[in-house]
Amino acid sequence: TSVVEVVEILPEQITPMPNISSLLLGTFNLRGEIIWVLDLRQLYGQAMTDLVGPCAVIVIQEGEGVLGLAVQDIQGMAWVDADQIKSNPHEFPDESLEEGLAQHVQGKFYTEERLVILLASGSIINAKQWAAA
Repeated sequence: TSVVEVVEILPEQITPMPNISSLLLGTFNLRGEIIWVLDLRQLYGQAMTDLVGPCAVIVIQEGEGVLGLAVQDIQGMAWVDADQIKSNPHEFPDESLEEGLAQHVQGKFYTEERLVILLASGSIINAKQWAAA
C-alpha cells in the first residue's frame, strides 16, 4: 500500500551524489520531485552491478518520506489478502535472509510458485544503514 508508482528509467537519469552510502545510487527527477534511489539488491546482500539499460524503480512513500527502490525487474504485481500474510516468525520456515534485509521484513506469504517476502516500506525509508555514508 506504500507503493506510489513504478517507473522505468535509464541509468543516465540517475545522478550520482558524492559522500553518500554505497546503497544509494543517487537521485532522479520524477516530474519535478527529486527522489533518492536505493539499490535494493545491495540491501539484501547481492553485489552491486553496473546498471545497463533501463531499470525499474519502485517509488514508495511513508508519511513525508519518499524513496525509489531500484530493482532488476518486476515479474508481476498482485493484491494479497491480509490473512495470507504471516508476520509471526514462528509461522514460516527459517530462511537465511541477509541481515540488511531481515530487519525490514514485515511478513511473508506463499503464492503457488514461491515464498514472497513483504518488506516494511517505513522501515526501509527510515533506515540509518543507508542514510549514513
